[in-house]
Amino acid sequence: MPTYLAHAFPLPRSLIRIFTVLHDLSPCSPEHLISPPSSHSLLSCLYNLYPFLPFTSPPSSEPPSTPPTTFDLLQSQSYSPVKVLEAFNPDNLSSAFTPHAYIADFALKIDDVAGITAITSRYVANDWFPRLRDELMKIGGGVVEAADGGEQEGIEAGRIGWYVVVNGDEERSFPGLLEGEEGGDDEGEEEFKLEAELLGKKESEESEEGEVITTMST
Repeated sequence: MPTYLAHAFPLPRSLIRIFTVLHDLSPCSPEHLISPPSSHSLLSCLYNLYPFLPFTSPPSSEPPSTPPTTFDLLQSQSYSPVKVLEAFNPDNLSSAFTPHAYIADFALKIDDVAGITAITSRYVANDWFPRLRDELMKIGGGVVEAADGGEQEGIEAGRIGWYVVVNGDEERSFPGLLEGEEGGDDEGEEEFKLEAELLGKKESEESEEGEVITTMST
């Protein structure tokens, strides 16, 4: 599973949802924030809103239409000093997402055994990261919804520190589809079947009501 050591703060999904609505970030999915369209939309908005963020050269206004065959989270955000990460456990069927995403100013993918001190010593502190945290935690009037999919033990919203972030399925591929297949037709067919079933049920009920009225009139 892709594992990252990040200097970051947890940002509640409830605040992310409010942020995407306030700024009309239609390409951004608050529940899958690391997808290229989502992270690109969010990061672009942050740089437009907060001039104190370090200079960056963002990509074109639209993410690539054809993503690379192998997804690399940090490479997809290489243009930005601000990083977006999130944890995900595909074996946990109780929720499709975790209560927080992570906004980082330093992140490193751990592919093998690594010395924590050797990694953290590479971090250079800055003054813009706490300011970004303060701004984002003020979203929605500073109110954080408690019921946001359950609390994670030991995770405090907005607390800057070092986090190990593990994501078991970064691309969130749909398990029922093979490469090259599209699910739109099947989904539409299922919706049509459901609509027909409901319509048939309604017609049957109306017919039964008509029979009862006729019997009573007779």
